[in-house]
Amino acid sequence: MPGPKRAVSVGSPEPGQEPDGGPTSGAEADAIDGEHMRPLLADVGGSQAWVSNESMVVIAPSDEGWDAVFAIRCPSRRAFLDIARSERYRATVHHRTTAGADSRLMLTEVDED
Repeated sequence: MPGPKRAVSVGSPEPGQEPDGGPTSGAEADAIDGEHMRPLLADVGGSQAWVSNESMVVIAPSDEGWDAVFAIRCPSRRAFLDIARSERYRATVHHRTTAGADSRLMLTEVDED
């Protein structure tokens, strides 16, 4: 039986600028994004499963690297999509955009048996 859904996101933060004009580093914007995401995840029974500030990409183009990798846990695909479609998320998603020069988001099912 498929287990909980996980979203795995990888990002390459660089200094950015918030939409209100206030400068921030990619790391600062990423931290703000995390502060906003934790309660949204908790509301649907989700959580941050793990985070890594360093990674070594083994199979990828030589110019592609990631500064951060994290995984979140959601009880279902619908729960994840409910977060992504919520007004609360849309009001803060600009922090995620500011945080990274590039990113990937993968939704996976994990069999935890």
